[in-house]
Order: sequence, then C-alpha cells, then structure tokens
Amino acid sequence: MPSYPRSDSTTYTQDATWRELIDVTSSYVYVGRSMPIYSNTAEAVFQISRISLTNPYTTSFADGDDRFDNVWANRVSLTYI
Repeated sequence: MPSYPRSDSTTYTQDATWRELIDVTSSYVYVGRSMPIYSNTAEAVFQISRISLTNPYTTSFADGDDRFDNVWANRVSLTYI
C-alpha cells in the first residue's frame, strides 16, 4: 500500500477500499479511515481510533464506536471511549 507524507505531519495511505490517515503525537497515534477514498478531512466520513503511547497501551474509538461518522480535522478534540 502506498504511503505519502503530508505537510501537516500526518501520513496518508490509500488502497482500493478506504483512505487512511495517521497522526503521531507525543502521547497518541490517531488513525483515521474513510470511505470514499477521496474524502475531505472536514467531512464526517471518518472512523477514528486513538492508540495511547503510554503503558498500558490502549486503543479507543471516537464516540466509543467504529462508525464512519467523524471529522478527521477534529480528531484531537473528540471524545474517545
């Protein structure tokens, strides 16, 4: 799967079924997937998960679910359960 660095420090990857964005901070890794693959980061079409980089390592989803209904641009301010 091709991977493309972006100017905003995220990584963009794409395959035939979804678009994937990855943002690594000092405390978390945010992973956003969207369908369709050519979606805008301001659209509510992303499934966003957050992985904690502190022990214990945990993965949680925005809004506590794995639906494709979140805005990637808002990933830091979303509630993760």
